Amino acid sequence: MSACRTETEPLNTGKVIGTGPRMKACFELMAQAARSDSTLLITGETGTGKELCARTIHENSRRAGGRFVFVDCGSLTESLVESTLFGHRKGAFTGAQDSRIGLIKLADNGTLFLDEIGEMPLSIQKAFPRVLQERTFRAVGDTLEQTSNFRLITATNRNLDEMVENHEFRSDLLFRITTMRLPLPPLKQRPEDIRALAQFKATQLCLQYGMPEKTLDEDFLLTLERYGWPGNVRELFNIIERSIITAGSEKKLFAMHLPRQLRIQVAKEQIRQMTGSQVLAEGSEGESDDEVRIIGQEIFQDIFDRPLPTLKAFKATSEKIYLGELIRQCNGDISRILTISGLSRSHFYALLKKNDLSIQTEQPRPG
Repeated sequence: MSACRTETEPLNTGKVIGTGPRMKACFELMAQAARSDSTLLITGETGTGKELCARTIHENSRRAGGRFVFVDCGSLTESLVESTLFGHRKGAFTGAQDSRIGLIKLADNGTLFLDEIGEMPLSIQKAFPRVLQERTFRAVGDTLEQTSNFRLITATNRNLDEMVENHEFRSDLLFRITTMRLPLPPLKQRPEDIRALAQFKATQLCLQYGMPEKTLDEDFLLTLERYGWPGNVRELFNIIERSIITAGSEKKLFAMHLPRQLRIQVAKEQIRQMTGSQVLAEGSEGESDDEVRIIGQEIFQDIFDRPLPTLKAFKATSEKIYLGELIRQCNGDISRILTISGLSRSHFYALLKKNDLSIQTEQPRPG
């Protein structure tokens, strides 16, 4: 193992991006964790970057020369978890045609990262405190004990204290894995980091795809900042990748390159904040003038995300979008279409022909 980091040595945060006060507090805790060998529990919602933080701590610790062994406890079946963690001897059970080293042994002189430890079967939870205390274990089917000098980092998106109260997680194991805790904030609590995260991922993806680096338009960034991000950083990175694919050879990412549903959600939230009321579902009966205006904003969202076209082009596009949405909301019911639109039957069919639309080909979009 390499020499231990000193208190004055800065933390190399690598791909962990953040400049706001919440992330600065996280970086301080990460630096403390990297200077020690104590067990660490990282908590946070799905997509907040728990594995990335664990890897960063490992890479800044005196164990950086050893392996970082990742274990997804949620994917381990109860019948195979012992064999996966502790290893097994040849012939220990049906299908064990060869002896296999367990992941705990692979982490010798390195870091063992147990992701989603709240999903670990209770049968293994019972045996694990001794493994942590003695750093000894026995492979399945073996009579000899093995040792492994690993550092343990765990992570979860669940409340382990509540699980202990509900007898779903062992209290003795919780005590063992929480010498230090690192709570990661959800992205909605650190909006000041969204721009840096978006630019970082866009630069990374352009390099990966072998394309010139794209700049990010101000409206693109403002839309990202106004979204709630239930999937946190993972969702943000997925959205950036989709936007880059949508943009193709364009040199700048505009708001129009973002998924339409995301833009509609942002627009709805802005309207709710301005009016103090929720937006009604599309196609609902008895809509007020304000509600019709709101639906219109959603329908024309794609137009307003672009630089404005000529008035003639705008009218043509608006007409086609209106007709398509009208057919969709009315499920092709001609009587309802004529009532809502105020068009005569002959005028309506003339507009369909002009815009190359057909009631038969227009199907309702999935809800």
